[in-house]
Amino acid sequence: MELHPITIEQAQKADLENICRQAGANLFHRPAWLTLLSRLSDEGQLHLLGIFNKEELSGLLPLWLDRKLGFLAPNRAPATPYLSPVIPFPHHPAKSASRMEQLVNLIAPKLKRYPLGRLFLPPEMIDIRPFLAQGFSALPRHTNRIIFEKEGEPDFLPQVRNKLRRAEKAGLVVEESGDVEALIKLNQDTYRRQGIPSIFSENFLRSVMELLVAAGHGKLWLCRNPDGEPVACRLVLRDENWGYDLLAASADRREGEEDFGAGPFLVAHILSEMRTLVAGYDFCGANIPTISAFKASFGGKLSPFFCISWGKTWARALSPILRRFS
Repeated sequence: MELHPITIEQAQKADLENICRQAGANLFHRPAWLTLLSRLSDEGQLHLLGIFNKEELSGLLPLWLDRKLGFLAPNRAPATPYLSPVIPFPHHPAKSASRMEQLVNLIAPKLKRYPLGRLFLPPEMIDIRPFLAQGFSALPRHTNRIIFEKEGEPDFLPQVRNKLRRAEKAGLVVEESGDVEALIKLNQDTYRRQGIPSIFSENFLRSVMELLVAAGHGKLWLCRNPDGEPVACRLVLRDENWGYDLLAASADRREGEEDFGAGPFLVAHILSEMRTLVAGYDFCGANIPTISAFKASFGGKLSPFFCISWGKTWARALSPILRRFS
């Protein structure tokens, strides 16, 4: 196997979508998402390396190069929970382990050309031994995931069910929407309340709606109050296996206005549809305790995934200083 730079257009022509399906790679490695990342040149740079078997494309190493580490280096891409090497693996365990070792041996020298970096492996990629053998570090992280049962009621906690009844009684309504302006405003309201900059730029939100939602890879869900005003939203993407909880936002409440549970009401409606379309739902994170508890109340279970990192001593020392000026 060999690594060579490749463009999205070249990857699409070589049927990257089919390679991703064979590899079981999630939505965040597919051409639609990579095209979205390529539009975010003000936030970083998407660098694609094709994995070639002779002259045939057999896999992909997508890297997001940003400046959050102090200089241009591989890191987590905007709103992208996982981004890792993609290659089909044999079903036989021993052959699969051997292929993983070959893959890491191939990409390790390329990754280590960067003095510092991080990759975020999906939960399905749990054999990190080849990375450790090459001197990388591996930090476990967690996400909340729901595996949908074919039969039976959703595993919601009692307090969630109480909130759902209250929201329905209050006259809240959930609907699919293409209203990107409502999405942008609700997102701005949410981050303003938290007193931090939004991780979702307006360019990103418009691009998601154009490239993914409009193409059938996801939906924007709005919850409206009885007056028809949007009070909460969730942006949900999906591939053939999983739904992905990409963004959640809510409006500012007026003084004295009650919280009728728009958030739980919205999630319950989304899960009701997702269970008819995919095998499971990924809440895309579980590292903030209060938010993790909210996700777990719908039956989400903690699933580990790994952050693979590396860095030269001087780069680790210099990175915090450079970040102040980036």
